[in-house]
Amino acid sequence: LTAPNSTNHDAGSFPVTFFVNNTGIETINVSLSYVRLNNNFNMTFSPNTVLNLLAGESRSITATVTFPRGQSGFLSGNVTATESITSDTKSAVFSVLINDTPSLLLQEITSLTYGRQGVVNVTNNGNTVLTNVHLVNSGSVAVSFNPNYSPSFPLSLVVGESKLINVTSTF
Repeated sequence: LTAPNSTNHDAGSFPVTFFVNNTGIETINVSLSYVRLNNNFNMTFSPNTVLNLLAGESRSITATVTFPRGQSGFLSGNVTATESITSDTKSAVFSVLINDTPSLLLQEITSLTYGRQGVVNVTNNGNTVLTNVHLVNSGSVAVSFNPNYSPSFPLSLVVGESKLINVTSTF
């Protein structure tokens, strides 16, 4: 069984490749299945989940693992091939590390203008908890943030969390 060593949390999918062999002298039917050992993912097999293998035939199977973004740790599963008549079963385990990827997205909701406060949306779009995030301004216009996030009061965001921040000019 071949799988990547690691993947990014927002990759969405990766391939797992393995061979199913009929070492016998008769045609067999083989069913493919999987069990999640941790985390949230789905697996689809190509060509199919049921194979008809001639005597001596070997077939390469590519399974596609799909998963939602924001996960961390490992995506691990057990792939099983079961022969339909004898119930002979062979299994193989895969485990793929999800790379830790801290990432912060800042979106302007309302522009800051003279006499009108601005609003920004700060989102943790990575797969790790962000702590100790400091909001600072750049440029010649002094601003304040509400809630009052500062070096004394840093912002923290869990995975997927967003916070709206009001920005007020102090000129």
